[in-house]
Amino acid sequence: VEVKVVFIRIHDIDTINQVFDAEIFIQARWRERRFLGYSEEALGEIEFYQCKDPQLTLLNVVGDLEMDKTSMVLRYEPDSISPVLVYMWHVKGTFRERMELQHFPFDVQVKTREQLSRELECDIEFYVTIVALFLPAPPLTLSQTCQDWSNYIHVEITRDVSSKQMSGASTSSVLVVSARVKRNLGFYFWNILVIVILIEGMTLVFLAVDPEGSTRVSLSVTLFFTAVAYKLVVQNSLPKISYLTYLDVYIGFVMAYLFLWTAVNALMAHLSTVRDKQRVMEHDEIAHFTLIGFLLLFHILFLIYIRFTALTRRRQMKVLDNKYQLARIMRQGHINRAMLPQDTNKTRNNQGSIETVI
Repeated sequence: VEVKVVFIRIHDIDTINQVFDAEIFIQARWRERRFLGYSEEALGEIEFYQCKDPQLTLLNVVGDLEMDKTSMVLRYEPDSISPVLVYMWHVKGTFRERMELQHFPFDVQVKTREQLSRELECDIEFYVTIVALFLPAPPLTLSQTCQDWSNYIHVEITRDVSSKQMSGASTSSVLVVSARVKRNLGFYFWNILVIVILIEGMTLVFLAVDPEGSTRVSLSVTLFFTAVAYKLVVQNSLPKISYLTYLDVYIGFVMAYLFLWTAVNALMAHLSTVRDKQRVMEHDEIAHFTLIGFLLLFHILFLIYIRFTALTRRRQMKVLDNKYQLARIMRQGHINRAMLPQDTNKTRNNQGSIETVI
């Protein structure tokens, strides 16, 4: 069975529920040897139930499909002496996909559509064609409701075997077709990261406040609870997962940093009651500059870590895009050469690399 898959449009991606809405076109081709010798008119009268059915189905569908249209064409093709059945399937629905959110909000998500055949694995083989799998130019593949996502143009295809007992078959062939999208950083950068960075910067104001009294402690506690509020905002944007995302790590560090500031300010307020003011000011400056150095060191190390993890993954996706475009260009060039008029009277130059049509 030769399968062609086109992701026509991804309508919505729900991070919290880990599902996405998509419109997909599937085309499958296989030979029908039992109708060898039939005329084109006779082939046009054959119904699908009379043909071999590989029992193609979708595995990761959530609920019922919103649109499910099928059609078929049984015809002779130049590359086959047997009739070829072209089965076309246009579907639109909701598909489940477990998201990998460790790199959030720098994450790259894989949107898969799993095609399964319930025939015995030894009786069916998937052959994949890349023709028009995922168009690298408009029409747009992401709808306007997915403004916080951008798509990559390549499609990854892997083949697997399912050992579930289905319809009496011991094994089934599974074809996993995956398209990748990346999250746009704009919303999370301007509405969360910038605000949290400004909260960190507000701690520098403590240097202008007298360490005596409780003013510093009150300011520290206010900033700490502001960071907690932003932590809750991030939590509401993610599903319940058992690991920390990059944004969780960063906001967690900010909360720990503000906690240290609160502890230092409380300690300075206490020392001001038992030590002379000059000694307290000296200890205060040492503590503050130590915390500022700790803040700068964390940001440098964290940016380096992102550079070699999440951003490296995005560069790898870009490389795959370039390879995919190159493969399509080469294939298109091959198709164009195949469509050129050929003549039986051809001469080659002495190296045999150039053809001249007479």
